Amino acid sequence: MNQDFYILSRRLLHFANCELARIAFLRQASKLIIDFAGCDEMELRLKDGILNYGWKFRLRPREISAFEILPGVHNPDGRIIPCSHEDAILERLCRDVLNGRCEPSSPFFTRHGSFWTGDTEMPLDFYPATDKPAPAVIGGDYKSIALIPFAVNDENVGLLHLKSRQQQFFTPEQIELYEGMAQTLGMAVAVRRAQFGLRERIKELTCLYKIMEILVRPDIALEDILQNIVNLLPPAMQRPEIAAGRINLDQRSYTTTNFRESPFKLAADIVVSGKRRGHVEVAYLEDKPALEIGLFLEEEQSLIDTVASQVALIIKRKEAEGDRTKLQQQLRHADRLATIGQLAAGVAHELNEPLANILGFAQLAKKSSGLPAQTEQDIEKVVASALHAREVIKKLLTFARQMPSTKTRVNLNKIVEEGLYFLESRCARQGIQLIRGLTPDLPDITADATQLQQVLVNLAVNAIQAMPQGGHLTVKTLAGDSHVLLVVEDTGVGMTEEVKGKLFAPFFTTKDVGQGTGLGLAVVHGIVTSHGGLINLESATGHGARFEIKLPIVEPLEN
Repeated sequence: MNQDFYILSRRLLHFANCELARIAFLRQASKLIIDFAGCDEMELRLKDGILNYGWKFRLRPREISAFEILPGVHNPDGRIIPCSHEDAILERLCRDVLNGRCEPSSPFFTRHGSFWTGDTEMPLDFYPATDKPAPAVIGGDYKSIALIPFAVNDENVGLLHLKSRQQQFFTPEQIELYEGMAQTLGMAVAVRRAQFGLRERIKELTCLYKIMEILVRPDIALEDILQNIVNLLPPAMQRPEIAAGRINLDQRSYTTTNFRESPFKLAADIVVSGKRRGHVEVAYLEDKPALEIGLFLEEEQSLIDTVASQVALIIKRKEAEGDRTKLQQQLRHADRLATIGQLAAGVAHELNEPLANILGFAQLAKKSSGLPAQTEQDIEKVVASALHAREVIKKLLTFARQMPSTKTRVNLNKIVEEGLYFLESRCARQGIQLIRGLTPDLPDITADATQLQQVLVNLAVNAIQAMPQGGHLTVKTLAGDSHVLLVVEDTGVGMTEEVKGKLFAPFFTTKDVGQGTGLGLAVVHGIVTSHGGLINLESATGHGARFEIKLPIVEPLEN
C-alpha cells in the first residue's frame, strides 16, 4: 500500500507539472485517486485564487464529471472557504471540517480533523455547525463517506470527499493514508498554481524584454516600433491563441492581423505630457470557459498598463528627437538666411557707388545743350532705371536689416504699398488675385516701419503658400477711434483648431521640411506685441484664414 501511495504521489505531481488546463488536471487527478481508494465517487472542493469551485467525478460504470462554481462562505477568521450556506447536514459537515471544528471525543473525527463514517444512516452524536446536541442522519445513496481537509500553500482551503455505496468501506488505517494522499493533492494543486503563475510571468517578462530589444535598434521609426510592440501582446496573454492586439495613437491604429472588435478586452490609456493620445488594447475573440477564474489576470492588466507607459515614453522620446532634428534644421536655415542677408547687404553696398555714378552722370548729361531728342529720351530712361534700382537696393538693405530700427510716425497704407511691392508678381504667377482695400486718410501711428513691413510680408507669404491652386489675397487697412487695423485674408486651405492653438509657438510649422522655419508667425506676434497691438485669427479647415492686426494710434508708454 505504501508503494502504491508513493506511485500515486509521483503521478499527481507529474500531472501538476504538465501544464494541463484545470479541467484536464482535475480529471487525471480524480482517476488516480479513485483507482487508489477504490471508492465509487469523489468530490473535490477548492479555493483557487478568487475562484471557489466544486468538482465531482465518477469513473464507473461510465465516466461522469461536473464542475460547479461555489459562492464561498466566510469562516470565523474571515477567510473564504469553498462551501455554500445550505442547511443540509452534509453541507454543514463540510463547513465544520474546513473550519477545523471537530469533536475530539467523537469516533467520527480523526486527530487531523477529518470526518468519516461507514454508515450514513447512523445518527450522529453531535449536531454540525451548532452547539446544540441533537440526533442527525446524513443519509443518501452512499453508505460510506470521508471528508478530508487539505492545505494549499499552508492555507486550509481544500476538501477531498470520498464516497462508496458499500457500508463500512473505509478503515481507520485507510483514512490515515487518505489524509496523506489529500495533502499530496494539495501540494500538486500548489505546484500547478505556481507553474501557471510562473509561466504567465515569464510570458509577460519576455514581452517587456522584447520591447526593450526593439527600442535599442538604431534608426527605427515610431510606426515600426508600435507595430512590433502590438505583435508582442497576444503571446503574453494566458490564452494567446484567441488574443489580438491594437495600439491607437493620434487616431491611427496599429493592429495584429487577426484583430477585430470584441467586448472581451483590456485597455490602458497612452498619456503623453498629461494629454491622452490613444490607448493600448488586448482583446479575446471569444468568451472565457465557465471554469476559468476570470477572462484576464490582474497581472495582465498590470502588463498592459506598463506597455502603455512605455509607449508614452517612446513617443515622448521620439518627438523630442524630432524636435531636436527640426530645431537643428531651422537653425541651419536661419543661418543661411543670415548669410543671404549679409550677402544682400554687401551686394547693395557694392552696387550703390556705381549706381550713384550712373545716376549722377546721367543727370549731368541730361543738362547738356544741343542733345538730340532721342538721346534726351534715352537719358530719361537711364535716370528712371537708376532710380528704380536704388529703390530695389533700399529694399535689399531693409531685408538684410542694415537700415536703422527706430519708431517714427508712419502711415500704415504706405507700409502696405511698399510691402506688397515684391509680392505682386509672385501672386500673378501663382494665379492669385491681390485685392487692396486701403482706407484713405488713415491716421499715422508711431511704429517701426521695417518691422511692420515684415509683419505684412510674413502674413502675405503664408497666405500665398496656403493657396497652391490660386485664390484671392485681400489686404485691407481700417481706422478706429484709437487704433488702426491691418487685415490679411486668404481663401486657402484654412486651419484646424489644433493648429490654431499652436500657430504662434516658436518653431511650429505645418510646412514640409525645408519649406518653413516655424519662426515667421512667432516673430509677427512678437512685433505686434512690442507695438502694444493685438492679433485676432479666424480660420477653419477649407475656409481660408483671416488675420486682423490691431495697432494703437498713440504709442504705448514704455515700462
